Amino acid sequence: MPPYKAIEGEIVFSEEVKTIISQPLCEDLERIPALSRRERDIALLLSQGKSTQEIADDLFLSFLTVQTHRRNILQKYKMKNVAELIAFLLKNNMLN
Repeated sequence: MPPYKAIEGEIVFSEEVKTIISQPLCEDLERIPALSRRERDIALLLSQGKSTQEIADDLFLSFLTVQTHRRNILQKYKMKNVAELIAFLLKNNMLN
């Protein structure tokens, strides 16, 4: 005969409850970070083949500011280069 865990002070759940509580919550799932408005602008221009200097000129930003945004976007998505980043963003409908 199985031991009476509840009588021994342990918390006991039915198999159905164990199944439900073992499933991750939506908040627990890894989410794709969102782009800020400025990051989205820069990513969109990168997807059009613009250089860092061209983006800086178009958005009235310094070269270093655009370069910093580019680096931050790559780090945010753990991408090695702009081509990989653009493919990822397009695949996830983040440049619409």
